[in-house]
Amino acid sequence: MREGGHGVAFHCNEHVRHDAMTPAQIEADLESGLPALGQPVRYWRTPWGLVTPATEEVARKHHLGLVAWTADTQDWRRGAPEEMLARVRGDISPGAILLMHDGAGPGAMRDSCAGTVSLVRPLVALARSRGLEPATLDDLDHPLPDRNPDFQATQAGIERVRGV
Repeated sequence: MREGGHGVAFHCNEHVRHDAMTPAQIEADLESGLPALGQPVRYWRTPWGLVTPATEEVARKHHLGLVAWTADTQDWRRGAPEEMLARVRGDISPGAILLMHDGAGPGAMRDSCAGTVSLVRPLVALARSRGLEPATLDDLDHPLPDRNPDFQATQAGIERVRGV
């Protein structure tokens, strides 16, 4: 994937909400999943975009930028590509991060990712019609803990859970 110009980031090994995990479980999930991706991995999108203080600490320890999205295609539901495109049409703007899935994992209401695959071409065409070009997170120069010692996981779209 990297050779094709795609960015590779970590999501999870076990798809469990971080507010239902101990700090040790969050770290164990990350450490058990990262080796499968190879190195370097710079970004982490947590399950459901949910970030706890423990998530932030583990991200800092592993020098991972926490990433959220600004628009959700809701492609995990059953739906035509036209419906998914309509959901995000107004959100296609410079720096937008779209949430799309390449599988049919836990919580999915679909049995394949065919709709998501079919969405890519019209989505790219829409972006280009607005003078935009699809990019990786590295192209966006997304903040990372090692670039910013005061890094906080407060990007738009991340739900913060306190007291965990």
